[in-house]
Amino acid sequence: MYRNTSPMPRGVNIGTGSNDTYEMSARYSYEDDPNNEYRDNSRNSPSRGRDAGSRSQRSQRSSRSARSRSSQRSGGGRSLGGRSTKSNKSSTSHKSAKNMMEEYPINFEEDYIDEESYTPEGFCSKSCCCCSRKKFFATLFLSLVAIGGIGYLLWYMEQMGWLGKIPFPTFGQGQRAALIKDSIMGVSKRVLLEDPTTSQGKAMDWVLYMDKMQVAADSPELIERYIMALVYFATNGIRWSDKDAWLSEWSICTWKGISCSNAKTGKVVTKILLAKNELRGEIPEEISELKFLQEVMLSENKLRGPIPQSLNNLKYLQVLLLEDNALEGELPGSLFSAPALEALYVHWNFLTGTIPDEMSQDSPIRSLSLSRNKFRGYLPRTLGNLRNLEELWVWDAGISGTIPHGLYDLPSLRKLDFGSNALVGTISTKIGNLKKLTELNFDDNLLTGTIPEEVGKLENLEKILLSQNNFKGEISNKICELRGINLRDFVTDCGKSASGTTEVTCNCCTECAGN
Repeated sequence: MYRNTSPMPRGVNIGTGSNDTYEMSARYSYEDDPNNEYRDNSRNSPSRGRDAGSRSQRSQRSSRSARSRSSQRSGGGRSLGGRSTKSNKSSTSHKSAKNMMEEYPINFEEDYIDEESYTPEGFCSKSCCCCSRKKFFATLFLSLVAIGGIGYLLWYMEQMGWLGKIPFPTFGQGQRAALIKDSIMGVSKRVLLEDPTTSQGKAMDWVLYMDKMQVAADSPELIERYIMALVYFATNGIRWSDKDAWLSEWSICTWKGISCSNAKTGKVVTKILLAKNELRGEIPEEISELKFLQEVMLSENKLRGPIPQSLNNLKYLQVLLLEDNALEGELPGSLFSAPALEALYVHWNFLTGTIPDEMSQDSPIRSLSLSRNKFRGYLPRTLGNLRNLEELWVWDAGISGTIPHGLYDLPSLRKLDFGSNALVGTISTKIGNLKKLTELNFDDNLLTGTIPEEVGKLENLEKILLSQNNFKGEISNKICELRGINLRDFVTDCGKSASGTTEVTCNCCTECAGN
């Protein structure tokens, strides 16, 4: 690429000879042209040599240019480098050009630049090791930033639950999906499954498209896997304290809090133990489709909504612990007809209505806790039908009325707590029938009369709380004799009241409370 961009002087014909010769001839003719309007500026052109500014060199070049023009005129006015019909003239012309080239060589390093090897200022050459290192470290840095950004994005998507929404590709999806939908529709309502925003819709979509296990449509595990996914979505599983292995490709028997047992059809879910795990939302009705379920422990969470009515269909359910949540609505009376239910804890919730009276003598319930709810009405008389009852807690539950007489006939009763309610009436002398009783708590009620002497027959008593009532009279010596057996806590209204009187006289109480 020729760098001298000055215009060619008029009247110069470079001919068709050697390129170097033409360039030389044109160059020196251009320099000595007296009519060249660019003559002065051409002296500063970069195409000239480093010593082009020397006055002596310019005069020498002018004289040589004159001789060159004389040689041209002697050639019959032919163009420079043109072929002559006479060999001597042609050789003379070429010789003259050759001599000029030898005496005044062209500096090709300054006048010509190789486009392929040309490197603009500010850029490194290919052979520059420093530049190569910079490029290497810059590339390495950008790669690490990109990898870190992708890793953080994947972590954030996993935390938000978005990563699991990426469909898992399978073959024959159409037929499999149709069969699975038909099976699941036998468990959940169609309208809920067709809505992708419901917990049922999310669980079905996960089974169909996102479950890496891709369970077959005829697998015995299909329904249970769907129900477990439904529990996850219905209780905001993304925010659980511990969700180890949930929604993984592994068997649901390996998911945190899930226990299984062997059955004829294979592994089946028998226990759901997710207490203190930050569950939020409602308990899905479909949980009752886990036919072999034996224990459900969802206590100390933030569950709301009603208790599923269909839980009584679980014929193997033995333990149902739902205490310390925010459950609402009425307590389903059908639970008391569950054929295997032995422990029912629903205390510390917001249950309303009355305590159900659907309690039969066939009920296997041994432990029942209904405390700290918002019930109203009386204690049902059918409580006496729970022949297997061992523990009964109904404190601070908003109940009123009298103590059902049937309770005094429960031979296995060990703990009885009706504290902080609005019970009226007296304590029956039949209380002496409760031979296994270890705790008796009737404090903070409206009970009247005297404390029956028959309490002294309960040799297994360890705690008696009867304060903040309207009892009167003196505590029997038979009751005081219990202090020498097992009785450790005995509290009555044996202190002075606001009026300065003492309603109950007790010489063996561990604490005296005033009215």
